[in-house]
Amino acid sequence: MVTNSGIAERWAGLASAADDERVGKMREVLDDVLALGDAERTSTIESMVQSEYALDEAQLRPFTISRLRAWLQVADGNMDGATSLARGYDAAFDKLGASLAMRRSTMVQTVARHDLTPEEVAGLFNLIPSIVRQVPKSTAPTRVYDKPEQKKPFWKFW
Repeated sequence: MVTNSGIAERWAGLASAADDERVGKMREVLDDVLALGDAERTSTIESMVQSEYALDEAQLRPFTISRLRAWLQVADGNMDGATSLARGYDAAFDKLGASLAMRRSTMVQTVARHDLTPEEVAGLFNLIPSIVRQVPKSTAPTRVYDKPEQKKPFWKFW
């Protein structure tokens, strides 16, 4: 049986995994978390959150990309499990304070806007609607309007 601290240590260690391997390894850890009882799952997720958000910005962004993709993989076969993971993250951030919650929100929205496909973002609306609500549903480039040309006063004819 995998222990709470063992899962959290494995989770933290994934920051150094290669990008192409991280999602699969995260999926394995998440499956172990889902196999835990409710109380143990809650404390494990809190430990995972603390280790994840202790990462620096350069490590946190690819980690977040992989985590969200792993959640989406879980959701494909087990939506209730994926929802349970997302609610566990929400509960952990409720205990950890506003600055960490803001960091999470900012990172997830940045990743959703720049690193995920529109299909992935649509899938996240079912898991973490409170965070991805501010992310545009289309990744079409926004039109930039030029400033209207300012006319010269009529008396400046030159």
